Amino acid sequence: MAWGRVLWLTKLISGAAYYLLQAWDGRKRQHRASCRRRLTGCILWLLILTVIGCGVLFGLMQIARAAPVRQELPTGRWVQLLIDNSNSNYDRVGTGTDPEFLRITAARLLLTYLGAAGGADGSTQAHYGSVIFFGTEAEEVITAVPLKQPQQREAIFRLIDSPPPMGWTDHAAALELALAQSSAQLAPASPAVILLTDGKPEWPGNRGNSEIAAYKTRLRQLAAEMANRQIPLIVVLLATEATLADSETNITWRPLWQEMAAMTPDGRYFEAQTAADLPGIYHELVSALTGATNQGVIIEVDVPAAGLDRLLTVESGLAQVTFVIHKAEASQTVRLYKPDGQLLTANNAGIRLAYSGHEIVWAIENPPAGEWQLQAAGTGALVVWQDVQQLPTSTPTTTRPTATATTLATAAVAAVTSSPTRLSISPTSSPTRPAATPTTVSYAATPLPAPMLSTERSSWSGWSRLLILPLFALPLLLFGWYRHAQQRPAVSGTLRLLAGPGASGGQHLIDLDTYRRRRFTFGQPASDWSLLRAVSQAVIEPGSEQDGVHQMWLTGEGSVSLNGQPLQSGQRYQLADADLITLDQHRLRYENLHLNRPAFNRRSHKFLIPNSKEV
Repeated sequence: MAWGRVLWLTKLISGAAYYLLQAWDGRKRQHRASCRRRLTGCILWLLILTVIGCGVLFGLMQIARAAPVRQELPTGRWVQLLIDNSNSNYDRVGTGTDPEFLRITAARLLLTYLGAAGGADGSTQAHYGSVIFFGTEAEEVITAVPLKQPQQREAIFRLIDSPPPMGWTDHAAALELALAQSSAQLAPASPAVILLTDGKPEWPGNRGNSEIAAYKTRLRQLAAEMANRQIPLIVVLLATEATLADSETNITWRPLWQEMAAMTPDGRYFEAQTAADLPGIYHELVSALTGATNQGVIIEVDVPAAGLDRLLTVESGLAQVTFVIHKAEASQTVRLYKPDGQLLTANNAGIRLAYSGHEIVWAIENPPAGEWQLQAAGTGALVVWQDVQQLPTSTPTTTRPTATATTLATAAVAAVTSSPTRLSISPTSSPTRPAATPTTVSYAATPLPAPMLSTERSSWSGWSRLLILPLFALPLLLFGWYRHAQQRPAVSGTLRLLAGPGASGGQHLIDLDTYRRRRFTFGQPASDWSLLRAVSQAVIEPGSEQDGVHQMWLTGEGSVSLNGQPLQSGQRYQLADADLITLDQHRLRYENLHLNRPAFNRRSHKFLIPNSKEV
């Protein structure tokens, strides 16, 4: 009886396939021999896809039985650096908070560390970096650049070196730009915002209490939005004597920065007494972001003319050790030797190296325990930090009828040959979370009853053989969908961003053919291509076909114009090659050489309303 149902359904699917293929090739029914050849080929492909589908289904069933499916979340870090370049940071008759650009030095150390950093378990992760300069307004300097390659980091350092003064201080503009970047999901990693500032917001002229209160409310709203998106906000206040002498900073803005950091998950607040403290603070931040245990400064000396030779103790049981080296002079050379006397190089297995002119970061997986040797040459100050990641150690204890598992974690302490002098970093933490306390979990081991065997045949067993029928129908449906999609016209051409936020000198372009869309939108965040700070939206759709090429039509909502002519809502305009589109602050060029043919030259510049004649 069951096999009769199988044969009946097989005839039904075969008949449907025959008539469906006949309909697709209806325009060529006179070539029946060709149609039969196509039908035979389709049946062969159907059989092949059925065999492949059975194998894939069997494999998926085995995977599902072996382990539960878990959603993989991004494990890398995308650090968004917001650096205050207002006038107060520069030398103003000796009162500037950072005239020597030590904040840029600290940023270089942080980005270099991320280039070599791995995960909490020692695994390699992809980390990204962004830099925003702000003063009177916020400026996007670097957007979500991967930090693994030294060429990429050096390109970043050239862009951020010696920034010019940017006028007054608008922190809200910088935070809004950082949120816009994270909304665009420019990097497949978890974002974290680091805000470096030397004090309070400033504006030209005086502002009343109501305006200041409104600005504070705006800052709190931005912090709440970051908390909603699970983005940590880390505030580093460059609190020099001049900054702390300002009563408004102490009474109003200093508590606000602490409050905003505490609002976000894993948010932190630090104070640097001088700009020289910033590298140490940034090192502490990046070690925490990457899951390492910060053991602090192990060497801080001036390298003598004869050179420096120190022993560094690495204990056993470490998943990873990281040495972070900051050189005062780029010409200084630093070498590191393993306990067996072998020179450490990036070619060794399990070694990740990142460096720039003044920073060297070694990340060593499963480091051998013993005395490591550090040699330095070239006069100048040298600072070395050491971070570690422990191997998990578990001590299971089993009793009857209970079993107890206790996980222990021990901190490794590095011994050095001389007493190091730590940087004078005075972080004032925002409300902190209590440290996690190891807990002991006990559970009762209850034996399961033996499975009962049944000789009764299930009523479903006769129909279970029909489960293979969807494997026959699925390739057929996929083939039909593919043929249908191939015949539908799609948006074609290229959009090139010439000017506006996020533009890179006309190098940023979108190939519309790769999207295979019937309707491509760009502009506001909900579009296929989201443009920074855009509130308007434009749409490109294909039109009728001429000589094998489809027309392209443009519509817009908001502030959108084509070749300087504004578009009205609900009206369409035919596109041609090299047309200029203006959307809010963005200026784009549509490129499509196929539309440069004489058949597509516009005879007039009149609009067409959809589903109507020319007006």
